[in-house]
Amino acid sequence: MTLLGLFAGSAAAQPHDATWAQRKIDEAQCRTWALDQARAEYGPQLRQAARQQESMISAGRYSGSAAQAGVGLAGANIALLQLAQQGREKELFEACMIQQTSQRERITAPVAPRQTPQVPERTTPVRPKEPCAWGLYWNSTSGQCEKF
Repeated sequence: MTLLGLFAGSAAAQPHDATWAQRKIDEAQCRTWALDQARAEYGPQLRQAARQQESMISAGRYSGSAAQAGVGLAGANIALLQLAQQGREKELFEACMIQQTSQRERITAPVAPRQTPQVPERTTPVRPKEPCAWGLYWNSTSGQCEKF
């Protein structure tokens, strides 16, 4: 046995990690949920289209090419609805997986404790008890009376 064969065999025998397993669980749950949602959304329309097709076939009102065209049109409608349902299922599945991933990252991401920046205390100059002289104003930045 070659070294490459030995390495490949040991790599294949390694179990999958917890992240992989959780992703598979999420995929199964999201796939089931998406399928159920898409069926709920498109089910009534598909049933209605199938009833229409069935009534065209069983009614026998039309003969020949008119009947075939009606049945074909109903069949095309069903096919389009099924494609729309599959597209919606895929869309819902992807949205579910994104949501599951973001929730998991929010839960598992270590959160560093918030640190408030150290701001040096500002010593505000104390205003003198006597008012500033006429023509002067108190400047709190410089802490003294200044001319206008």
